[in-house]
Amino acid sequence: MEFVATRRQLRGIAESLIAGPQYRAAGTIRLAVRPDGFVGVALALAVHGTDLVWQNGGAQLAGRPGELAAAAGVDYGPPEGVYEIVDPLAADAVLDIDPKAAELIHRSLRRWVCAETGSAGITSGAVARTLRRRGHR
Repeated sequence: MEFVATRRQLRGIAESLIAGPQYRAAGTIRLAVRPDGFVGVALALAVHGTDLVWQNGGAQLAGRPGELAAAAGVDYGPPEGVYEIVDPLAADAVLDIDPKAAELIHRSLRRWVCAETGSAGITSGAVARTLRRRGHR
């Protein structure tokens, strides 16, 4: 199981495929954590397991993130000027999401969010900061 690489890629996807486009469209980076992934609260983009899902379609989280963004009809990139972007996922990176690691990450994040906030809504910046504070780079 490739846990660290999968976690880094999922963070980059949350930041540049969901939070960034949502910020540019609606002025918020807020994401809601779900048992099997996470979703934008103001833009119909979500990660369910190892799939990116948008209003009228979806695709496996594979290939290049920039191509996934184009397929979803959004501009790829993090929410500039909202928080310090550390180690952004490049648009031309090649995704290699381990399904077992993704499942563990989604479940763990859901439990943490519910325990820390009492709800499933959380900003992507808060998730990234918390992971970095706990030593996850």
